[in-house]
Amino acid sequence: MKTPANESHSQPLYSERVLPGPGAFIPLALIPPTGYLTLTPINETLGVFIGVFGTALAVGLLIWLAPKIELSKDSLRVGKAIVPRSALGKATAISAADAFDERGPKLNALAFIKFQPTVKTLLKVEVTDPSDPTPYLLFSTRRADALAKLLNS
Repeated sequence: MKTPANESHSQPLYSERVLPGPGAFIPLALIPPTGYLTLTPINETLGVFIGVFGTALAVGLLIWLAPKIELSKDSLRVGKAIVPRSALGKATAISAADAFDERGPKLNALAFIKFQPTVKTLLKVEVTDPSDPTPYLLFSTRRADALAKLLNS
């Protein structure tokens, strides 16, 4: 796998930021009242500020840390991993029903994985480079079928 410094800057054929689902943001609604109630005995304004700032920070981190998938004519990028397309084999879309087994009992310990817990569909892409010990990439994507079709063409 290549590092971002060696990345080719060709036009992407596919691009996706795998953001968390809405359910991941619901628990963040507890941050403002927690900050307020915890700090009100000391300073009410500080409690409001910490609650609002803490929520904004948590939302920002969830979005900023969401993995990005980018496919160009030369390479596939998943998060920070970049693999040349010449080293990729067959791509298989994994349905939500089969995702549990692929992430658990069927998972090869040497596989590259990048999961977004609230995204249930996965894509499995074989790595054909004999010098790379990674057997396949397994990562979350909302459009597994479309990406598999592009990789297999």
